[in-house]
Amino acid sequence: MVLIRFFQLVLLFCFSCHAFAIEVPSLVYRADTRSPDEIFQNGFESWGNETEVLRHVLGTSIVEKKTGLIATTSEMSVAWNIASKYLIDEVNEQDYIWIYIITPGINFYDVNASLLNAYMHGTGDLIPSQALFTYATFSHEHEFAAESLISTTQIKGAVRIKVRTRPDGEEEIYVEKKELNGAYNPTTPAVSSEFLPAVEMPADFDVYYDGDLRLYPITVALGVSGYIGRGTKYKKTKFSILVNVIKEKGLILFD
Repeated sequence: MVLIRFFQLVLLFCFSCHAFAIEVPSLVYRADTRSPDEIFQNGFESWGNETEVLRHVLGTSIVEKKTGLIATTSEMSVAWNIASKYLIDEVNEQDYIWIYIITPGINFYDVNASLLNAYMHGTGDLIPSQALFTYATFSHEHEFAAESLISTTQIKGAVRIKVRTRPDGEEEIYVEKKELNGAYNPTTPAVSSEFLPAVEMPADFDVYYDGDLRLYPITVALGVSGYIGRGTKYKKTKFSILVNVIKEKGLILFD
């Protein structure tokens, strides 16, 4: 994964003057503690109406509950890893979690493409560098963010994930049950051709995240705690620390 991300960044410099196409995923996924009884009825709604990509990915608008974006991933493996972390690495009030399967619509935005666009075309002294280091940290999540709402008609179904102990004593997560959404309306997957806006952050600022910053960082928005009623759980560091981590890993040779 590290090598792939490294070459993505090298290619970014090579093709910085060219436009790039946004690939539309057929499905996107979201890990969430809320049950289908609630989500199939109401869908997913954002807290606010802010769509600025850096504040969203770096957690500021999540912690402030101002974000107008709902995070999903185009990779089932990412949702699975987040579910695994919730069930195995944390102490929680329930022993299961849901992964929702969603058809994206035109109100979905490619977050990685938006960060690269901000790097290539962002105005101001700091936006290009801030966007590049944010991309280097979180691009493995393959996030597609919906603006304002994911309608119940877009939600195909959900799988409930639990943890069990194998005969060798190791814990593993598995699909306990599947539920289809009767309100689902199959449509052709779509994604906006536009990019999320980027606004320059301060020279150094607080970054909110989950997971391990050096091994497998998770955005607060895509993490399980990003939208549940009991409030967000997160870790905090400075953007300068994030920059040092990325440089130590050799993912960016210059910026």
